[in-house]
Amino acid sequence: MATKYFIESESGTILSEDGSRRFIVLEGKELYDYLQTKEGKKKRFFVYQDDGGNMIGIEEVKNTTKGETKGERKTRYHNQVKSEINAEEVSLDDTVISDNGDEMPLAETIVDEEVNIEDEVVHRGLLEALCRVRPLLAPEERRLIDMLFHDDENGKRADMSGREAAKALGISQTELQRRKKSVLQKIKNLMMKKL
Repeated sequence: MATKYFIESESGTILSEDGSRRFIVLEGKELYDYLQTKEGKKKRFFVYQDDGGNMIGIEEVKNTTKGETKGERKTRYHNQVKSEINAEEVSLDDTVISDNGDEMPLAETIVDEEVNIEDEVVHRGLLEALCRVRPLLAPEERRLIDMLFHDDENGKRADMSGREAAKALGISQTELQRRKKSVLQKIKNLMMKKL
């Protein structure tokens, strides 16, 4: 593996694809010494690893616009890269057709990797079953279940911790666990009867 940096130079023998830039190649001690110079410290490089494991650095395009802000440079650079790779912008509001023929916004097809889908499906199924047997619970049992297994108005999990629920009910965490176990066993029995 080697490290090679392509540095823009009028005397360079290596041309860019479009022929507008000339480069020299430095590596090893010669590269290290150059990067320690005043001129070398001012240079900025795009660095990547090629298929052979070599580290390749290519000097970034010089800023030719005086007074340009950092944000403007960034935008110009991104636009330049997009044009070089023929990137196409796509809006998340664009409509796509799903496998079953339904139209939906592209944003709805993106998976939130922070959400475990299997856990959410199980959670939703348990909540639906709980809704069917909830009316059969005593008011204090419903309150406990609502505190521990509640979704907020946006459908996001907003469960209280055991400590928060125990404090709200004015009981110890041990007593809360005992009540929770008892209510869950009752719910399980009710669900088995309903099935």
